[in-house]
Amino acid sequence: MQYSITKHKRSPLTSDLEIITKDAFTYSDQDRLKTQTHQINGGTIEVIANNSYDELGQLISKKVGNTILDPTQKVDYTYNIRGWMTGINDVTALSKTGDPKDLFAFKINYNNMPGITGGKALYNGNIAETFWISSSEATPVVRGYAYLYDNLNRLRTSFYKRDATVSNAYSENLTYDKNGKIGSLSRNGNSETATQIDALVYTYTNSNTTNQLLKVVDSAPATTKIYGFADSAANTDDYSYDANGNMTKDNNKNITAITYNHLNLPTKITFATTGNIAYIYNAAGQKVQKIVKEGANETITDYLAGYQYVKTPATSTMLKFFPTAEGYVEVSGSSYKYVYQYKDHLGNIRLSYDKNLAIQDENQYYPFGLLQKRQTDVIVESNYKYRYNGKELQDENIGGFQLNLYDYGARNYDPALGRWMSIDPLAEQMRRWSPYNYCFNNPLRFKDPDGMGPNDHIFDARGNFLRDTKVGNSVKIQIGDKQYSPSQLDTSRGSRGAISKIGAYYAGKVGTDPGTIITTGTSDKKSSDNPASTKGEVISINTNGGFSKSLDNISDFKSVMKHENGHKENNEDKNFKSDLSNHADVYIDQMKDNGFSTTSDEYRTGIAGSFGNYLLNMDQSTEFSSSDILKKINTFNNTNKGGIQIKRQGENYGPAVKGNWSLELIYKGGTASIDYEKVKN
Repeated sequence: MQYSITKHKRSPLTSDLEIITKDAFTYSDQDRLKTQTHQINGGTIEVIANNSYDELGQLISKKVGNTILDPTQKVDYTYNIRGWMTGINDVTALSKTGDPKDLFAFKINYNNMPGITGGKALYNGNIAETFWISSSEATPVVRGYAYLYDNLNRLRTSFYKRDATVSNAYSENLTYDKNGKIGSLSRNGNSETATQIDALVYTYTNSNTTNQLLKVVDSAPATTKIYGFADSAANTDDYSYDANGNMTKDNNKNITAITYNHLNLPTKITFATTGNIAYIYNAAGQKVQKIVKEGANETITDYLAGYQYVKTPATSTMLKFFPTAEGYVEVSGSSYKYVYQYKDHLGNIRLSYDKNLAIQDENQYYPFGLLQKRQTDVIVESNYKYRYNGKELQDENIGGFQLNLYDYGARNYDPALGRWMSIDPLAEQMRRWSPYNYCFNNPLRFKDPDGMGPNDHIFDARGNFLRDTKVGNSVKIQIGDKQYSPSQLDTSRGSRGAISKIGAYYAGKVGTDPGTIITTGTSDKKSSDNPASTKGEVISINTNGGFSKSLDNISDFKSVMKHENGHKENNEDKNFKSDLSNHADVYIDQMKDNGFSTTSDEYRTGIAGSFGNYLLNMDQSTEFSSSDILKKINTFNNTNKGGIQIKRQGENYGPAVKGNWSLELIYKGGTASIDYEKVKN
């Protein structure tokens, strides 16, 4: 059994009591999580999860809450032959003998079609249908969507079904322009009969030739449009932007100004009324405080590593909740209440409940994340604001205007429009897509973990390849309903095994022999400087300082393995003797590979700089001449696929003196000196 103890206190200067939580974990022989328990301040031990797996290592059941013998809920999972999730519990039977009555069930169809009128079977990984049911109603009813896509896999139409009737009551229909931007969006809602609440037409700046939204016009009936997108500034331009592409004005929400910091994160949103919202971030860009002002009233929310505090005009600063692996703990004075959550395949919070099976809130979503509003909602929304994709819904109401944006970390998302407020920080890697669109306009298949790039290669917790999303360039490990980059993992035995297996997968993609041993180990250098190394014919991924961020990117990971395979092939020659020159040749071979053209800028320039440093070491060595170095520079400049050039500084002013060379790297119009660092070879 392994333990994790967390001690939390808002500030050493306050009189707040320290909260000590203890998590206990047990694992199977295959390093799969079997049980997790949670304890607060030495109190009653609560079961967070008791997991069971099938022969393939897939999670098939999870007992949640209370005790091992008497769980609050038992959540069952099913998959198809490809390992894609097809169900959470059973939408046809919430009650089963021997198990607690299920509060929620969810079903996904890809090519199996029960027959929602208008839907069709799909075989490319797109989701054809979803169904759900909950115990929040006296007589539970199965609801569902069927989805249609265009030839570019963009969501075009969703058909809504309640029970046996395709009513289209909460359907959405979209069109796109030739650049992939949303051109129009029609939405029904507020009733179980088809009632149009939005008929939106999008207009973009410069006569629709840019990606920046200029205005949205809603032509839905006046009596029902109030339930959808708020077109509060009819017949006027709605939006403005700064030089970095960040939205600075939203007339529909009465926002007159939005200011941003150097990370393009909003620091203040000013409303035309006497109100504003201010944000404070730490150096890493994580939000630590939100201050909402309306007139003389001020509400302050502190975000302290998951512990959320709120100070209102009527109360002092009070801890509201802190997270657990299956939900959160609601705090009221010195009492603590565990709240558990059902999430769908996208991590959307669908239903929250306590250990007494009292439902705290329920959320039903349109495909692009807007919450469905109903004439008679069964469950009143709670103060816990994390909803779509598990992100915080900022729904502050200032002067009668709601913000209604989801905070993803790197930027904010408007679910009513299906667009971001700011451009993708990784926009240069996504040149074929509008930097403002959400998840390639396919929000059923993809999710955005942080407002930056989308997921691409997905592996399970043991390092087995699950799927290729065909877009993006990220490596993600699926653990439960969350996904992690390799650099986010710890270096436990389970993580090391998973990364070794993923490394073997990418080594095979660059031509490494299938029998090659790929393992993990600690190098004398940090992984940030040296992500992997090779000794003899064994490739070892470096764990010193955690796993390198180079492993988070598919192309970068492949390039790392390409480099190490070069060393391995050299070592297979018993007569081979390693020196500075042939190590430089390994770099040359690595960078002339076509895959190097898709590596990240940071990795690309870092590898070129390392190659340049080997040249400087050759310059300091008596074994090599200036001619040897010049040949390698010429070969590199003529063959590398990264668009990088290396030249000798001052080469226009005569020949270099051996032992006194200086080199510079030229990339995308910029120039940087290459620093010398003595290397061991």
